[in-house]
Amino acid sequence: MKPQNILVPVDFSNCSRQALRVAIELAKTFDSGLVIMNACENPQGFGDISEATMAEEFVKSLEARSRKSYEEMKASLPQLSEVEHEFVIQHAFVKAAVLEMLLVNEFDLIVIGTTGASGLKKVFMGSNAYDIIKHADIPVLAIPEEAHVHKVMHRMVLACDYDRTYSKSTFHMLIELASTWNAQVQLLHVSQSAVTEPAKMTESTKLEHYFKGLEHSSHMVVDVNLDEAIQDFVTEHQADLLALVFKKHSWLDRFFRGNLTKRMAFHSKIPLLILKARKS
Repeated sequence: MKPQNILVPVDFSNCSRQALRVAIELAKTFDSGLVIMNACENPQGFGDISEATMAEEFVKSLEARSRKSYEEMKASLPQLSEVEHEFVIQHAFVKAAVLEMLLVNEFDLIVIGTTGASGLKKVFMGSNAYDIIKHADIPVLAIPEEAHVHKVMHRMVLACDYDRTYSKSTFHMLIELASTWNAQVQLLHVSQSAVTEPAKMTESTKLEHYFKGLEHSSHMVVDVNLDEAIQDFVTEHQADLLALVFKKHSWLDRFFRGNLTKRMAFHSKIPLLILKARKS
């Protein structure tokens, strides 16, 4: 499934500029259309006509500022003219704005910048990205501000568990990216104990079958610290992209919501592709 339509929420920061650069390269590769969206929060309520007038003027000033910032960003990214794109303003908080866009348009991928590179949890929780990841029903490509992004990603890591049954459609975006770039996909399972249960071994075999036809390999790592184990593997194998499957109540969801306040060594310097779980 090629990403035909890509949504790129921006706030005109260096972080979102980095995400837009990546989205442009994807659009050039897949001949995709980009919708670049800026969310402007409306003023809350008003009591009389004079306040309503002031609120209307305030909204107009926000829109004018947004369009000016967009034009400045556009001028700094001449490659944007090489792809089909449009700019829209949504009057809502970022999460609500994104979800509204998803309701009225058909998108295949969201590309969003994330701030903070001192831990996987901070990367998401320090921005709007986690809310979008949690509630959007399509894949999200999160680009850390300090990410080293290559136009072609040759090495990809998919970190997942064997506790859940996912359909092949869960992995369509990753498979498409890997197929287009002739990338190697490394299937990584991190567990606190060795995997011996027949059911989990069946899931492992199924996952490998999904990537049949692509260069891939399977790896199992026993470690009590999921984040450190993934980080070590990504670093050792010089991965260009890390993919994770998000499903409510999964280890990834608990990872973000839980009380894991320890300082993590996951200095994310590569894009993170968050896939949405689909049942078999």
